[in-house]
Amino acid sequence: MTTRRIIFHVYPTRAEAQHAIGFWIGSRWVQYPASRWYLSTGTTFDAAYPTAITFLHTQPQSPDLCELRTFNADEYCDDRGVPLAPDDTRAFTRYMRVNCFDGLECFGFDERQARFPSDSVVQPIAVGDALSGYDDLIAADGGLDFAVIGIGPGQDGDDESAHFAFVEPSDDANWLDKGTTRFTLNAETRRANATNAGCNGDPDRVPPSAYTIGAKSLIVGAPREVCFAGLGSAKSGPMHGALFGPVGPRCPASLIQVLAQNGSVVHAFFDTESFARVRERFCV
Repeated sequence: MTTRRIIFHVYPTRAEAQHAIGFWIGSRWVQYPASRWYLSTGTTFDAAYPTAITFLHTQPQSPDLCELRTFNADEYCDDRGVPLAPDDTRAFTRYMRVNCFDGLECFGFDERQARFPSDSVVQPIAVGDALSGYDDLIAADGGLDFAVIGIGPGQDGDDESAHFAFVEPSDDANWLDKGTTRFTLNAETRRANATNAGCNGDPDRVPPSAYTIGAKSLIVGAPREVCFAGLGSAKSGPMHGALFGPVGPRCPASLIQVLAQNGSVVHAFFDTESFARVRERFCV
C-alpha cells in the first residue's frame, strides 16, 4: 500500500516489526556500504540494530563498512547544557555503542565514523540556541542517504500529537527552519523515556534537555529513503497524526509528510496495534 511516496509495512507483532526494520537497515548496509545515515535510538530499535548486524553475518561475502558514516539524532545534556559523558548509562552514545557499533567493528566500522550532536558542543549553549556545527558536518559529508526515525508522544490531551528526536510540540511558526538545537524535554517525553537504560523507570533520572537534530537538518540532508517506525498501541494515534494530520509545529513528526513530498521514499513500519488508527482510515 502506498500514498504520497509512503509505503506501509504492517506486521502482526512488535517482534516481527522490529525484525523487519533490522532487515531493512542491514540490507541497505550491504547494498550501500559507503552510505550516510541518520540514526535514532529508543525501544523501537532495541532489537532492530542487533537484527541488522545478524543479517550482515549471513552474507556470503562479508561487507566492508569502513566508509559507512552515521549521524545520530540527539544526546542528552544537563541543565547547564553539558552533554552526558559517553559512558553514562543514560547516554545515547553508549546506547549506540552497545546496541549497534560494537557489533559493526568486525565489518570494518570504527566508532570515529559515528557522529553525535554532542561532538559539536565546544561550550554549552542555552535552550533554543542553534548548534550549527553539527548541521555543517552533515552538509560537509554531502547530506544523508538514509534516515531511521522513531516517534514519541507529543502532549497530554492530544493523542495524535507526536515528536521526532526531541523536537517537541510548540507554536513556533519557524519550526521547519530550525536545525540542530538544544531543546527542553517536556514531562510526557521524560515519562516515556524513563524506561530507557540507566533511568530505572524514574522520570527524574531522564536529563532535562538534549541537543537534537531539527526539521531543517533532515530537509536539507534530503535522505532518499526513510524508515519511520512506531510500535504498540500508544503509537497508533501519533503515527496517524504524523502521516495524515496537519503539517505543523503541534505535531513535529508531521515532518515525515514534508520529506515524502520532497522526494524521500518513506517506509512506515507498524505492528498490528500501532496500525489500528491508520486501518480505520482505509477500512470502513
